[in-house]
Amino acid sequence: RQDFGSDNDFNIYEFACTVAPADLTRLVSTISGAELRSHGYFYTLKTTRDVSSQDVLHLIAQQTGNIEYFRDISHSVKQFFLKAY
Repeated sequence: RQDFGSDNDFNIYEFACTVAPADLTRLVSTISGAELRSHGYFYTLKTTRDVSSQDVLHLIAQQTGNIEYFRDISHSVKQFFLKAY
C-alpha cells in the first residue's frame, strides 16, 4: 500500500488567517517557488517538498495574525477538488 501523495514533489497547505491579503502575499513571496491561491474564506499554498507545515505556521505567526484553520492536504484527495495548480 502506498500513501496518497507520497510521490508528490510539492506540499499543499490549506488555511484561514487574519493576516491582510497584501501582507500574506508579501510573506509568501519570501518562499521560493510558492504559489498562493485564495478560495474565498480560505487560502491554499503550494510549496516545494522541503517547506514544512511548521515553516508555514511560523511565517504566518510572525505577522501576528491569528490562524483560524490549518490543514496539510499534501496527502489528501481534497487537492483534486481545488483549482488546478
